[in-house]
Amino acid sequence: MSSTPVVFRGPRSAVDAGLIFTAVAALLLGSAVYLLDRDWADTMLLAPFIAYQWPTSNVFGAFGEFLPAMLHAYAIPVLIIAALRPWPWTRPWVCLLWFIVASTLECLQSDAAEALFLAADRLPGGVPLQGYLESYAVQGQFDYIDLLATGVGCLTALAVTIIIVPHRQRSWS
Repeated sequence: MSSTPVVFRGPRSAVDAGLIFTAVAALLLGSAVYLLDRDWADTMLLAPFIAYQWPTSNVFGAFGEFLPAMLHAYAIPVLIIAALRPWPWTRPWVCLLWFIVASTLECLQSDAAEALFLAADRLPGGVPLQGYLESYAVQGQFDYIDLLATGVGCLTALAVTIIIVPHRQRSWS
């Protein structure tokens, strides 16, 4: 029984590099919102470094409220799609799956999720990852705008990987 190795259709191109660059830039810009505009005590990954936080600014203004959700929802599917280059049918599924994951994480921060965590506390043996998810839910704040921003980010990722890619490159994307 032999298996056929996955072969990329031609070398990685400037289009690939451009997609990856936009995704990394989006991740960095979204992270900059947390570093510059938000209180680190309210950010799970930055909370241990609260002693090193400089005074928060308002660099991103009102956009800082939803920008990370949109940019991260764009960047992560684009990076996954770039990694799955030989399989063009994965693009819509990657974007849909990431929308579901990111939306679920946002919904975990809602009051309804808090009620579920309280009910899960009463179950014998608990729920796997409950402590981590409960900590995430308490640290965050549910916002419908973040759900919308997540959808816009995922749709933009799909559009960029389908429409913006030059015709000669569409065979892989």
